[in-house]
Order: sequence, then structure tokens, then C-alpha cells
Amino acid sequence: NSIFKKFLKKAKETEDPSYMNYVGRCYLYGNEDENVQKNEKLGLEWLNKSIQKNNPEALHIVGKYYIKKSLAIYEKGNDSESYSCLAWIYEHGAGVQKDYESAMYWFEKLAEKDGCDGPYESYYHLGRMYECGLGVEKDLQKAIVKNLKDFILEIGKDFTFIESSALSIRFPVIVTSASAGKVISDALKQVP
Repeated sequence: NSIFKKFLKKAKETEDPSYMNYVGRCYLYGNEDENVQKNEKLGLEWLNKSIQKNNPEALHIVGKYYIKKSLAIYEKGNDSESYSCLAWIYEHGAGVQKDYESAMYWFEKLAEKDGCDGPYESYYHLGRMYECGLGVEKDLQKAIVKNLKDFILEIGKDFTFIESSALSIRFPVIVTSASAGKVISDALKQVP
């Protein structure tokens, strides 16, 4: 007799969350060693029963399952919201390992999109990531260029009227650096 069959019987008889968790995991992913065919519906049913009995391991398995499903769906999307969600997930490590390079990739893709708040949102985050060196080499010049684009898109003003004082309110960390005047001047030349 297989361990799976024994645990399935125990799960039905005792409603023990550990047995339910094992059975659910076997169904959810399949288990060749136990000759269990993958059946996501049954797997989620058993795991949810285990969750109802306060089994944290089952909760984490189900959570990771849905995060992976969400990632696959978002990656198929070709829209600002999908790119924004993917960037956020990777930047914050929401259900996946933090990956700033992947976050930068999705923020860059978001910057290329028209409509919604795609460009505005992405330039803000790109500037912040360049400023802090997250997923890229720290680069104050690029941080300011990205933040200027964000600032211009947000307020809709011609960049020639943006003064250092306005930037210092919006981006105090960048503007208070020793070389801020030259960096801002050079950055303004790069903003289209």
C-alpha cells in the first residue's frame, strides 16, 4: 500500500489537517512516486479543508499556487496594469524572491506604454530605483532624468519652468546632494 492511500484514508477518517495537507499537495502537483495524477481541483479542495483546520503550511501552498498563476496571467498581459503588477511583485518579493532587475524590466516596459498612469508611475519608480541602486547601478543623473519625466507628466508643465526649489520639495534626497545643481542642469537637457 502507498503512503498516499494511507494518508487519504486517515484524512477522511480523522480530518487531521496534516493528512489533508499531504493529500492536497499530492493532488495539486501530482506525485509520480505515489502514482497520483495531478488534479488541481481536488488538491485545492483538500488544502482548503486543511486551511479550515488552521494548517499554516496548507495556507502557504495555496498562496504560492495562486501567486504563480497570477504571474503567468500577468506575463501574458500586454497592458499597463499587468506590467505595473509584475514590477510591484518583483520589487517587493510578494510571493517570489525579491528581484530588482526584474522589477526594473517591468517598470521599463510600463514606461513604454501609453494610457492610464503607465509612464507617470513608471518614471517615478525608475527614478527611485536609480537613486537607490536597486537592480541597477546607482546613478543620480538617471534618477533625476526619470523623476523629471514623472514630474512633467504629473503636473503637465513645460520643463523649462521647473525650478530647483520645486524639485527639492518633490525629491529632497536627490536635490540636497552636493552636486545637485550641475546634475539637475544636465538632466534638464535630457528630458524631451
